Amino acid sequence: FPSLFSLFYRFLFLFLLVFIFVAFHLLVFYFISLFYCSIFQVTIYRSQVEKVKSIEKFITEDIEKHYTLDFLAKRFDISLTSMKNCFKAIYGNSIYSYIRVYRINQAAIMLRHTKKSIAFIAGDVGYESPSKFSVAFKDIMGKTPLEYRKSFL
Repeated sequence: FPSLFSLFYRFLFLFLLVFIFVAFHLLVFYFISLFYCSIFQVTIYRSQVEKVKSIEKFITEDIEKHYTLDFLAKRFDISLTSMKNCFKAIYGNSIYSYIRVYRINQAAIMLRHTKKSIAFIAGDVGYESPSKFSVAFKDIMGKTPLEYRKSFL
């Protein structure tokens, strides 16, 4: 009869062989799936990311202009849903929220560094109504444009 220790070592040896065999095949499967995904899926994703970055650049180049989401999707040849989802994934906000915050941040810079009137700055950043601009500014910055400007004098 084989000793108890030799049976234990045989069992341990077989267990390790099976473990190594399974681990090897899992690794091979993992690397094949990575390679497959990098060829077929990531190139599509990269294309969407590049389009969304182009959209961000486009909408922030001339902040006085207002664009509809449909116009942007058609202009950059991306589906509306993909554009919205990808933009939010990259920038953390919807397109409209992003441009609203961007406009207010640009207005804050102008308030700090220029003597332009608040109404003029509102127009420069795309607001037709100074009162709507003031409401949006206070929502984002926590102060009215006048209070904000005075805090830097």
